[in-house]
Amino acid sequence: MSVRWTLVAALLVALTPVPRVGAAAAPPSPTPTTAPGSWSIRSTSVRVEDTDFIVSGTVENKDRAMNVYAEVRAFNASGRRISEGNSPLQPSPVRSGGTATFEVRMQVDDIVKRYTVTIRPAGGRAISLTEFSAEIKDPKIFASIVAKSVQVSVQAKTANPTRAEFLAVVTNGSPFALAGATVRVDINVTCRLTAASPPRFAQEVWSGTATVEQLGAGASQQFPLSLSGGLCEGVVVSWSATSKVLDLKIGD
Repeated sequence: MSVRWTLVAALLVALTPVPRVGAAAAPPSPTPTTAPGSWSIRSTSVRVEDTDFIVSGTVENKDRAMNVYAEVRAFNASGRRISEGNSPLQPSPVRSGGTATFEVRMQVDDIVKRYTVTIRPAGGRAISLTEFSAEIKDPKIFASIVAKSVQVSVQAKTANPTRAEFLAVVTNGSPFALAGATVRVDINVTCRLTAASPPRFAQEVWSGTATVEQLGAGASQQFPLSLSGGLCEGVVVSWSATSKVLDLKIGD
């Protein structure tokens, strides 16, 4: 019996697996982590107010809390940089795992075709934490900028014109066709009321508008003016005019 149990014990020992020396246990499933130094520009939007080009956006910080600012550069169709500006993000500092916003306002005198946004740490270090670039597909938002390239002059048909003899000459100096615009004109006139000696004179302002329906790039056209204001119906002996382009629309 002792011999039998000895053989059984020996067999059990032989069948028991022996762990390999130096074999590591299976690692646990990795937990997703955020890479250090990770910033991203989640969204941007643009708008134009008169001659100001304004870029707004949202930035996400997956790094440590930091004071940063947004640097924006604007380029025209030929690639020339026409303006740039910067603004700190709000709130500041941008906390780790948080988001912040920015708004940069720049004056421009040309149509912006492309803009870039760079997020940099505050303190003068020229380090880029993240960058974003976008093109503007629709130039119609720049109607107020295009209006600066539209010239208006006022002409009279005679040396001593009546109200009905004034014309607005509109020249489109922009590279875009105009789908429509309203031109406002104010004319300061000096009228001779009577031919008696000594004559009587009156000074007053006549105001009116001209409607532009279609005007190609580089084209010039005359438009009649419908003027009102004042009482003078006599002879205009002198006059001067000022004008402004309103409600301009860029064509397709």
